[in-house]
Amino acid sequence: MQYFVFSFPFCYYHNKEVISVIVFEKKDSLVKKFILEFNAKNYPEAVRIANKLLKKKKIGRKLRAFLLTRLGILYEELGNIENAIQKFKEILDEFEDTREYNLYKAQVLRELSYISYYRGDYSNSTEYLQKSNRYFEQMKAQDKNIAKNMLNIVICLIDSGQISKARQILEGLSSQTLSLYSVDIYARSLNLLGVIKLYEESNTTEAIELFNKALKSLELEGRGDEYSNLKLMILFNLGWSYKEEGNIEEAIKILDKIKSINSTDSDLDIYVNLLEAELKVDQGKIQEAERILLEMPGRLNKKQGFKFLVEVFAFLAQLKIEEKDFEQAYDMLNACLELLDKVSPLEKALVYTIFGKLRLDEKEYFEALKYNFEAIKMIRESGFTFTPLKMKRILSKALKALSKTIETILMNIQNKDLYTLEHSVRVAFYALKISEMLYLPADKKFEITVGGLLHDIGKIRIPTDLLTKPGKLSKEEFEIIKKHPIYGSEIAEKFGLPVTIRNIIRYHHQKYNGKNGYPDNISGEQIPVEAQIVALCDIFDAMTSNRPYRDALSFDTVLRYFKENGHNISKSFILNTFIEFLTKNTDLIYKAMENFDELWNNLINEVFENINLKEWSIDIG
Repeated sequence: MQYFVFSFPFCYYHNKEVISVIVFEKKDSLVKKFILEFNAKNYPEAVRIANKLLKKKKIGRKLRAFLLTRLGILYEELGNIENAIQKFKEILDEFEDTREYNLYKAQVLRELSYISYYRGDYSNSTEYLQKSNRYFEQMKAQDKNIAKNMLNIVICLIDSGQISKARQILEGLSSQTLSLYSVDIYARSLNLLGVIKLYEESNTTEAIELFNKALKSLELEGRGDEYSNLKLMILFNLGWSYKEEGNIEEAIKILDKIKSINSTDSDLDIYVNLLEAELKVDQGKIQEAERILLEMPGRLNKKQGFKFLVEVFAFLAQLKIEEKDFEQAYDMLNACLELLDKVSPLEKALVYTIFGKLRLDEKEYFEALKYNFEAIKMIRESGFTFTPLKMKRILSKALKALSKTIETILMNIQNKDLYTLEHSVRVAFYALKISEMLYLPADKKFEITVGGLLHDIGKIRIPTDLLTKPGKLSKEEFEIIKKHPIYGSEIAEKFGLPVTIRNIIRYHHQKYNGKNGYPDNISGEQIPVEAQIVALCDIFDAMTSNRPYRDALSFDTVLRYFKENGHNISKSFILNTFIEFLTKNTDLIYKAMENFDELWNNLINEVFENINLKEWSIDIG
């Protein structure tokens, strides 16, 4: 099982070597002190000195550009992002038309791209990097910096789902000789090609080959130590590849290598800690995993923000749920809730998904359903502006949780009436196929399928003896049965299910001609299209199933019924599509009737596991 969901770290550097060439003002003892404090990472003191220097009346333009750049970086390191942006933009405005300061402007644009990236704004991040490169191109001997920016553009492309463009750039960079861009650019290119193989194509074999090739290139001429952070990043991806492959022993060996190397990248340290915790869980060492996680919050800095805290608390909550320690799980999830206004919709969705798991384990099935749908709604309302890799992992987690909740609800209904369980799954399957034939968007297909699964949940409030009565129902008994759409829609509304699903549950017994439908006095266009689709499927399955009071009707008899009477149930274009489905898919229908387990597994795979992000809409009720 995977507990945490990460975005790939930005290949980012502060170009600190600039400091070594700033010798023009070193006669000023205050400037000298600033450089010492900056290099010693005494950031608050460095900020104080920089601001003091900037207030001086006589200060050279070169020193001013240098101080504004460094001050922006200092604010960034201290987590004061708005002040950092302000200082970076001061440089761009003040030195806009001066070629002499292109290096500072190029650096500042790279910093702004970094900030945009971590805010999930990949478009602006890419634009800043492209502008940065335009300044680098006006200077001599900047091929390496240009290549670094191109690698960062590649990461933006990967995280925004533009894989083919990313691969094209990487193949160009990695095909160049090592001497052209230097070994680290070559290694980074191979590393990112491995990332695409691992996370986008799930090809662990080729990913491992690329990561090992990248590591080998760093060892040429003894350069491995020079690029320790890069080596750590590649080793992390290599370790994760082995974990994904199920080779825990090799993943642990890689983790041991990582821990033997000194790191100056605090973000990467956090990823490594999370990987170590995952591997401890895989080894069954739950308490050791919890110890690692509990130590992490105290080591997080402001710059890393709150997303890592949410990841850590969410990870711990999942472990506590599996241990049935629900009180501790609530503590961890409540800690997450306090941070939700500071993180992206994806982190929020992750927390709500875990809340759903907790409520399901507590047998609060409809509460679990509410959290499942809230999680999916948050993901879709994010507008998919966040990394597809991370979103796909969280969406997959949320959909699997939803399918488990629905399965549990249906199994509880089965305890009252076996027919309702199998009937609901067949109705959902038929409704999905009709939706596909009607070329409905993915979100509607999903909601119609889920609506088909849940259309009879109101029967959970109907007495069992009525649901399973072998003889004909009395008028009074039928009036009780007719209340199940009302009960179902009340449950759906109480727990915040999407409006499409609520409509299916309430209106699946309405008739297009307005006669003999229930529970409401509506007809024609007043009945939502989704409910009309499920209504046809519901009647078809009821007629072709054995019931306590009659045997199943033949397929031909039922088909004739719909050809003669279907116009009373739905509008013509839906009915015609439904009849076409019946006549062209008899083998599929008979198979659905005969093999429930296979039908259920196929439905789960198609609707809840085979995710195509490009098909999903953000329009949700």
